[in-house]
Amino acid sequence: MDIPKPPRDQTKGIVEEKMPETCITLGRPTCTAIVCAYNEEMTLADVLNVLLESRQVDEIVVVDDGSTDNTLSVMNCFAKHQKVRSISLLRNRGKGHAMAEGILNAQGKILLFVDADLLNLDTAYIDLILAPLLAGKTDMVIGYPSRGPDVWNVVNLFRPLSGERAVFHKDILPLVAQIRDSRYGVETLINLHYRREGKRVCYIPLRGLIHPIKLEKNKPSEALEMYTREAFQIAQAVALHHPFVISALRPDGGGTKRLWNEIVEHMREDLLARHLQHACRDAKHTVSQFRESPRRGL
Repeated sequence: MDIPKPPRDQTKGIVEEKMPETCITLGRPTCTAIVCAYNEEMTLADVLNVLLESRQVDEIVVVDDGSTDNTLSVMNCFAKHQKVRSISLLRNRGKGHAMAEGILNAQGKILLFVDADLLNLDTAYIDLILAPLLAGKTDMVIGYPSRGPDVWNVVNLFRPLSGERAVFHKDILPLVAQIRDSRYGVETLINLHYRREGKRVCYIPLRGLIHPIKLEKNKPSEALEMYTREAFQIAQAVALHHPFVISALRPDGGGTKRLWNEIVEHMREDLLARHLQHACRDAKHTVSQFRESPRRGL
């Protein structure tokens, strides 16, 4: 049954003025989960339900980035929950813009970013991501889906691209202006900012968590177009917004070359990781289909 689409608010959504009264910190920093969704009507409800179950999450800011399906209707179904704050963008502005809106409207001291299209999400994953930050061992935690052996986690090039991450609100707030215009280059921008500031970054494997790739959600031609657009936006985010580029252009000797090499290397890793992720999962899908098909005699 189709869910009727309610009329869009002409503002950016309904935002409460105070942290929910049910927020009991018990000596720990308050945590706001930020979920940005664009055409994720099939998975958004499950993600929000898990976040509502988590005792670590005090507030949920969900941003509908101008979806054309029933994502907004799904989001509105959670409006009755005191922990949920909804923001609706009138048109699609890109992931970076949606994340910036979430950051500016969040009230927690810790921000937990969660993708809206995750499968198998569980409160245990949230605990794993937040633990190093709460223990004061790091400045940013990046949790990444992992279904391979431990040795693969050490050399996994996909880790920096994960949208599942936790940071301190005060650390990422100064970056909001750059994040707003970064679109799908947002993770690269954040990673480079933390590297430049000398911040500690911790990677946590999330075994069993599934983040579907675009080939699993779109037609091959559409997926290819999306990958190409993302690659361009990653390069654009670095070139237009990151202070590393400005530093690299200054004729100040050997340090310039080192900084520029770091930029190029980081861009190479991110772009390569996206294409490898595409190729590897496509290969696994092909092998799986071959194994499941009836065997023919020679």
